[in-house]
Amino acid sequence: MEARARMATRVVLVAFAVLVASPALTAACSCNGPTSFEEALRVSHYVFKGPVIAMRPAVEHGPNLVVATLQVAAWWKGAPSEVVEVLTVDNTAACGFPFFVGSEYLVYVSPNESGSLWEGLCSRTHAVYPGDPDLEALGPPHSLPVTARTWQQIKKLYR
Repeated sequence: MEARARMATRVVLVAFAVLVASPALTAACSCNGPTSFEEALRVSHYVFKGPVIAMRPAVEHGPNLVVATLQVAAWWKGAPSEVVEVLTVDNTAACGFPFFVGSEYLVYVSPNESGSLWEGLCSRTHAVYPGDPDLEALGPPHSLPVTARTWQQIKKLYR
């Protein structure tokens, strides 16, 4: 029995040593503290609110990336289009933002060098909730005009 305990201890120590010696395996998302509302508003090209209507792998942009498609319900900065696609990493440990289909978000985002909108865990983007102080600070939004849609257009949004 004592030999098993020693063997188990060695296995645990070896596994720990491998993890410590391999920082790439243990690297996690690290932010420099929360972004203030004022700073997020200043640096963001777009500030809008809307639900995620679709998620898909972003294989055309690289591995481990996903595209969240949001239906813009209201906006405060940047006049986004009615539907916006935002790229993120598919893992929060790598600073990817955890979007979920059906949930509504207040999004602070800017395009990268290639013009794609990227979102990460370290931004001020968050799920909307009752009494959200950001929504109160932003004031009344600009609303997008309601447009008539055909059944084919609606189906295309949810594919």
